[in-house]
Amino acid sequence: VNMGGNVSYNSLQFSLTKQMQHGLCFLFNYTFSKALSDLPYNASATAVVTGQSYVYPTYLPNYKALDIGPTEFDHRNVISASYVWAFPALRSGSKGLRYLVNYWQTQGIFSFRSGDPLTVLSGSSNNSGSYQERDRAVYLGSHPYGGDACSGVSAATPCVNFLNPAAFKNNPAGTYGNAQKGAFIGPRYVDWDTSLFRDFPLHRQVALQFRAEYFDVLNHTNFLDPGTTYTSSFGRITGSNDPRIAQLALKLSF
Repeated sequence: VNMGGNVSYNSLQFSLTKQMQHGLCFLFNYTFSKALSDLPYNASATAVVTGQSYVYPTYLPNYKALDIGPTEFDHRNVISASYVWAFPALRSGSKGLRYLVNYWQTQGIFSFRSGDPLTVLSGSSNNSGSYQERDRAVYLGSHPYGGDACSGVSAATPCVNFLNPAAFKNNPAGTYGNAQKGAFIGPRYVDWDTSLFRDFPLHRQVALQFRAEYFDVLNHTNFLDPGTTYTSSFGRITGSNDPRIAQLALKLSF
């Protein structure tokens, strides 16, 4: 057993802020980073997790070799942006028209990040005979993405090809596999949440606020990670995050 480990994080970060001017303000941030560790795959960096061990037994030379790679929280590119915009007021026209169209505002948050690191595990997790059940699949060295992972799946069942089963195989008996921790990347995540709102003054300090809020307003499909254990479901994506959600609200302030 070895309780030691190292985690490193390096990044280049860029931020741009615009203070409120002409009713508009925003904050933009971009981070280019890399987080590496030599901890066992799926082990916590901040807490002891029982049952998490290295692929190679600790008595072998360089036993951490297959567990040196991106951490589970490594995302190479991360973009976040937020904004608030008060629409320009209409100065002419009837009083009723100006009451309806003036004082509207919008705000939102845009998020983007690269996919999660993926570690391909053997479907025969004890072929090595180490009894640690941490064996990796064998990566054959070409075209890891695509393929026909969804072959044979009913058309009525949601399924997307992602990792190519033909590029991998289970480790032969007496071997540990060669798939490095975090060597492959899952689907990226893109999301834009926005809202449109306005306060309607009713009487002195009484106002009614109307809000229309949209989560994932463009209804962009953000897929979950594929199956990464080399079994019959390997390489398939069978789910996604929530689709577009809209909600309307009224709030009375007094």
